[in-house]
Amino acid sequence: MSLAIPPPFLEFIIESTDSEPTVLVPCAGFESGEWRRNSLVAHAIEWLPEFALSYSEWSNISHESAVNALARAAQKIHQSDKSASRGELGELLLHIVLRQHWGTVPAISKIHFKDGPNETVKGFDSFHVSVDSEGSFDLWMGESKLYTDGKSAIRNVATEISDHMEFGYLKNEFSFILPKLDNQWEHTEALSSLLGKNTSLDLIFPLIHIPVFITFDSSAVAANSKHGEQYFEELNSEILELQQYFNSKSPSLSAEVSIHLIFLPVKNKKELVQRWDTSLSVLQEVLK
Repeated sequence: MSLAIPPPFLEFIIESTDSEPTVLVPCAGFESGEWRRNSLVAHAIEWLPEFALSYSEWSNISHESAVNALARAAQKIHQSDKSASRGELGELLLHIVLRQHWGTVPAISKIHFKDGPNETVKGFDSFHVSVDSEGSFDLWMGESKLYTDGKSAIRNVATEISDHMEFGYLKNEFSFILPKLDNQWEHTEALSSLLGKNTSLDLIFPLIHIPVFITFDSSAVAANSKHGEQYFEELNSEILELQQYFNSKSPSLSAEVSIHLIFLPVKNKKELVQRWDTSLSVLQEVLK
């Protein structure tokens, strides 16, 4: 029996679909006067198998294999001392937001196809799809930045988006993805046809969504201990400033695509990553 999708944890407290790009703000919330850092990490752990394993592996998890699968997923991510600086936690949080808010499904796990313990995966940080009732795809090609300073993250990601949307880069990205689609996945044949070398990118560009996920140390989170008018006003001011800064650094794109800004405010990114690293280390002990 396959594992169920974890129940929702993040609350989406700001959403602007009228702006271009759109803006979404998930929040981990507060409990007993503290920002819910540990609960956020625990929720992320629940998503590890789907995020880090192949479709065949995670979709066939049983009660008997669940613990071992979770440990193997943790090992996929936590294979070197550089894991904390590479931002896999940010990529996992992006995965969660895409699944929870937009109902996408992952086409491949990029973490699963890392070449070695010290390798980073080139290209977009996530590749999801959404499928309508007639079987038509939208492509969700995500970028993630786990940063302390939101503006530094924006400067970095704006350049990456411009590079990744170049004609040759996209062709290479699709050629990387296609042979790694799982034969057991129900959409493999149709997506392979869409992304094949004979399909014009002119037909694909209108289907592309670029979710840009940015985690940043928030003064509003640090200064508050509960949801309330003061917290929302302070946070909204921070988000508006980041949104305007992104617009000032807006990436140069060769075609029109849909960009979605996702800002996750945290109390302290360094402490969040430390908690994440500790949790992964504990899980890895299961395989020893």
